[in-house]
Amino acid sequence: MILTNAQLTTLATDITGRSGAMGGGLGQWAAAKTNHDAPAVAAFYNFTANPAVSVWITNLSLRALTAAVNWKDYQALNQNLRDTYMAISQICIAGGSIDMSDQGTARGLVGMSGQTDGVFVDGSTSAANIRAASVRNATYFEALFSSVGGGTLSTANVCAKDKGGNSIFGQALDAATVALAMGW
Repeated sequence: MILTNAQLTTLATDITGRSGAMGGGLGQWAAAKTNHDAPAVAAFYNFTANPAVSVWITNLSLRALTAAVNWKDYQALNQNLRDTYMAISQICIAGGSIDMSDQGTARGLVGMSGQTDGVFVDGSTSAANIRAASVRNATYFEALFSSVGGGTLSTANVCAKDKGGNSIFGQALDAATVALAMGW
């Protein structure tokens, strides 16, 4: 993972300004920063964030997707929406999983809160089931690059991409990136 310069600056600002412990003791966090212990700082950022922040997963399987669909919802779809569902499920077959952190994919499949632009509209059983199968609690690192906290899932929860175009969701922060951000 290679963060953009802006992302490195955001990370450095957060490390410098963060005074609370993350998944460990406050003294351990302070010591890690003071001692420029990049592996320890990275480890703290890879703990599950508290308070919880929900993020889309990057690997929704076809099995999980089909288990989440209420087939009565599917039967009620018009042919265009059925075709869209089938195209999205083909992504699973070709690539092994669906990256729900991609805004277009998430919006295409379940729409967004209060909207009706997805295959399964907000309020349908299928949309609720797919959302439930497609989210997890973020790490502190992931939460830092999620624009909405507190568990509300909307288009704003789609994560930033690194320099390589990969979602930050699902990636762990490493010591080399901490050292680069902090100039250690």
